[in-house]
Amino acid sequence: MVVQEFVNADTETAKKNNKAATSDDVKGSHDAVMKALADHAAKLDEDSKAPVEIVRDPMGKAIGVKRGARVLNVKRGPDGRPQSLQ
Repeated sequence: MVVQEFVNADTETAKKNNKAATSDDVKGSHDAVMKALADHAAKLDEDSKAPVEIVRDPMGKAIGVKRGARVLNVKRGPDGRPQSLQ
């Protein structure tokens, strides 16, 4: 997704300027894409190494699991016991 957005933006810029993309344009686009991918990979790595925190309601029942910036909700079965995370 991120890669496609950068490629589309660079292509549209070249069309607006009514010129063909040069090797410098392509290299700049490639550098921007690689930086975006590296930033995204670093964010994923940071989130995967973050400590796990159990989120509880006022009664003390687990309602979610937080890891990094992501929170997964606890799905409960008919008997009220936790079944999975969603």
